[in-house]
Amino acid sequence: MPLYPHIGRGKSGSSTIQSLAKNHAAFMQKAGFSCPLTVHGLSNHGRLASALSAVDSDRPTIKKFRKDLAHSPSPNVFLSAEAFHNMKDEGLARLKWISRNRQVRSLFYVRDYPSWIPSMYAQSTKKNSNLEDFDSFFRAGWKNVSVVTRLEKWAKVFGWESIRIRPLDATVLVGGDLISDLSRKTSRPIGGRWRSCVPSGLRRRDRRSGASTPVRSG
Repeated sequence: MPLYPHIGRGKSGSSTIQSLAKNHAAFMQKAGFSCPLTVHGLSNHGRLASALSAVDSDRPTIKKFRKDLAHSPSPNVFLSAEAFHNMKDEGLARLKWISRNRQVRSLFYVRDYPSWIPSMYAQSTKKNSNLEDFDSFFRAGWKNVSVVTRLEKWAKVFGWESIRIRPLDATVLVGGDLISDLSRKTSRPIGGRWRSCVPSGLRRRDRRSGASTPVRSG
């Protein structure tokens, strides 16, 4: 019985996915998915990501998570939070322990960097969390643009084969839209196995080991 955490990233369709999970629960359940809400009735599980990373910081959230996994009305449990992408090592280890009776199959949508950065800038400015001009904003955060470092943390705990990476690009998404792609990629294993689908340019051939490793794209 799998656990499907949608792990971001922010400004890459997360609100659309979370709206589906909350407002169309019957549709999701018919497809074999349970989309439990948080203790506050939200479909964004950012608080769970924080609780997993800080022991005893939010016991009600952890307790509900355990209960949702144990008593899910559907075989597959689906969660979504941009904050999952930024989880610390201890949080990922705790997630693995709590969900040890399930297969964890992470789903990650990545937006092209040139459009993602201005979107983050606009959001931060709108929320008054940024007072800098765009150039200053970019210089301060360019090291966090690449998704690879954080995905490597997930891969270290759950394995690259457990992560499905999808580009937020209508020319690549199944059916040309996010919801159709989400439905297909969570329900149709490739060749009988659930494999990672990595966008072109996100992996390279390591010259020394011959292994395929992720690299920064864009």
